[in-house]
Amino acid sequence: MIIKNLLDDNEIDLLNNLPKKIKMSDGVIFDPFVKFPELTKLIMKPELINTLNEILGKDFIFLPDSTLHKNRRNVMHTDTTSWIQSGMDLFKENLSFKMITLGIYGQDSMNGQGLRIVDGSHNENDPYLAIRKNILMKFLRKVLPERIYKYFHLKNFKGVDLKTDAGDAIIFDVRVWHRSQYKKIFSKNVEKERIAIFRGFVRIILSFQKNILIIAPKK
Repeated sequence: MIIKNLLDDNEIDLLNNLPKKIKMSDGVIFDPFVKFPELTKLIMKPELINTLNEILGKDFIFLPDSTLHKNRRNVMHTDTTSWIQSGMDLFKENLSFKMITLGIYGQDSMNGQGLRIVDGSHNENDPYLAIRKNILMKFLRKVLPERIYKYFHLKNFKGVDLKTDAGDAIIFDVRVWHRSQYKKIFSKNVEKERIAIFRGFVRIILSFQKNILIIAPKK
């Protein structure tokens, strides 16, 4: 799901100028909404809250986990592989469990500056568990630069690049296979920085099952 024009021009500038203000290197900063409270205005918006209510119900949690990305490009992945690898598959523990990721972009997606997803992949088994167990793939991931490794990574070129504008928000199930888009050859905007911010949201009710804390809707 794409929410068009979630941010106004001033809010887009706030998002894009923050990395410059804090002299952020290329990569990721964790918990930006905690470290930089002024970013809260980017998500405390009626149109976003209403959309989250429709997806998650009126009782939902703003998860503390969030990230700010600058010029970071990654390979296809899900946001749940590490859970499942550790034996904590929350979706199987409770079939009504629902968690989503919100991504907001500071620039147009033209020429590889946005997000790529595999539509419907949240209904399939996570293929990236196999990579965590594959000695050869783990070795390649460790020794190869990502610009080369991406050609070996499982299902890395499946899916479609989403077309978004600066200030748009994307909402997707945490199980969806996704990655950053890649720059196109002879791209006209290669000099433009790629800025994005992500945060998770989940349905609220607490229960315990097999000594695992489960967040799920009321029955």
